[in-house]
Formats: sequence, structure tokens, C-alpha cells
Amino acid sequence: MSHDGGDDRRADRHFSQALRFARAADRPGVVGNVQASMSHLSVHLGRSRDAVQLAEDGVTHARPHHPLVARLHAMRARGIAVLGYARDSRAALADAERALEKAEGAVRGEWISHFDSAALASETAWCLHRLGDLDAAEMSARDAIALRPGDRVRSRSFAQLALAQVLLAANRVDEAANLAEQIRSTAMTLTSARVRSQLVDLAAALRPHRGVPAVSRFLDSVTGITAGPTLIEDSV
Repeated sequence: MSHDGGDDRRADRHFSQALRFARAADRPGVVGNVQASMSHLSVHLGRSRDAVQLAEDGVTHARPHHPLVARLHAMRARGIAVLGYARDSRAALADAERALEKAEGAVRGEWISHFDSAALASETAWCLHRLGDLDAAEMSARDAIALRPGDRVRSRSFAQLALAQVLLAANRVDEAANLAEQIRSTAMTLTSARVRSQLVDLAAALRPHRGVPAVSRFLDSVTGITAGPTLIEDSV
């Protein structure tokens, strides 16, 4: 909740505490799950090597043939992509795909986050965009959107944001702006500071193209949306 509310430093503290509790309780699966989340957060905090190490450690704790293994490989691919190792990042994504296939029908288990083909498609799009493979990133982002039903608004919004960034990187400004407007229309129904923050970042990236009518319309409509964190009170 802290991460989604935009307070990554607090999230980092909570995850570190959760990892200690999971280890003390001798729950290897929960340890791996927390490490997957910490790996994801480490990328956001600019600690890519930590992200890779956390994900690698998590794989050793996760139960074989479980979706968590796929998630950990996907997080490993993220960290490696930021470090710029394209071949290794693609190999990690392939590991994630194979792990997800082997985990088909597996019971998720208590305290283990959900990870499915739509989530993997989103992670793949993120990595491939980072690596500069825009055509493949677009295909993965569109897959993620297609696999997310309309009631999964938050997850679908992240996939749409990924696609918009890919379209903009490919200089398809009109398409990026039109998609950004679609995202804006749903973002206001969400409490996710991460969605709003990424929408604000997208608006900043589009601003140099304000002369394009679709961009101008989006920038006018997005005025007033802020990226500031929502207030989340500690439960203890």
C-alpha cells in the first residue's frame, strides 16, 4: 500500500520488516514472495543490482512449479534490463515463461501474490521497452491489455501506460496521446498514486509535442492531476 501510495521509502522499511518476520516464521514461500516485492521496489529506488540479487535469492526459497518462481524470474529480468544486459534479460524472461507454464493449475498459497500471463506480458513489455525493442514491447503491452478484463482497472491502466510510453518512443505521438486520454478518464477513479505519477510523467514527455491536436487536448484535460503520494496511516 505504501508503494502504491507513492511512499517508496516507507514501503522499503515495511518489506524489510516483513522479510525478517517471514524468516523468523520459517516460511520459505513467504520469504520468496517478499523478496519478489523487494526486487520490484529496488528497481524503482535505483538499486538494480540489489533487485537482481533479491530475485535470485527468492528463487531458492520458492516452491518448484509455482507462479512465484515466474514472478521472481520476471523481477530478475527487470533488474538486468536496467543494467543493460539485453541477452541476459531476455533469458530471464524466457525462464519466467517456462516457469509459468510449469505452474499451470498450481494453488497460489497463503500470502503469495498472484502472477499470471497478463502480469508476465506487462513485465515483458517493460523490459523490452527498456532494452529498446519497441516492436516486441508493443506486442507484449497489447497482450497484457487484452488479457486484463475491464474490471481490473488498475492493472489494465499500468499496461496501457506501458503501451503509451512505447508508442511515444516510436514517435507515434497521436496514438500515444489518444491512449493517454483513455487512461486519464479511468485514473481519476483510482487511489493509486503510481498510476497518477506515471500519467503525469507521460504528460511531461508529451509536452514538447503540444502542437499536435491530440496532445493539446490531453494536456488540457490532465491539468490538476498530481503525482503526490496519498496519505497512508501506519496500522500499528
